[in-house]
Amino acid sequence: MKAIKVVLTRTYRNEPLATLDGGPFCSVDLTPMQLRSLAAAMEAIAVAAEKRPCTGRDWTRGSMEVQI
Repeated sequence: MKAIKVVLTRTYRNEPLATLDGGPFCSVDLTPMQLRSLAAAMEAIAVAAEKRPCTGRDWTRGSMEVQI
């Protein structure tokens, strides 16, 4: 598992902001609401991945799109 560096900072309006860097992120600024939305989307992806069969001759790869 790759490390994600997080810097907790604020916006120019003095609202909370987190900057994520590392892994799939490259200096991504997210608000707490966006972080919660991203976490919910990742959970939905994990659930969908666990439901799909991973073996057998009828196995095919799948794809999905999530909104954050």
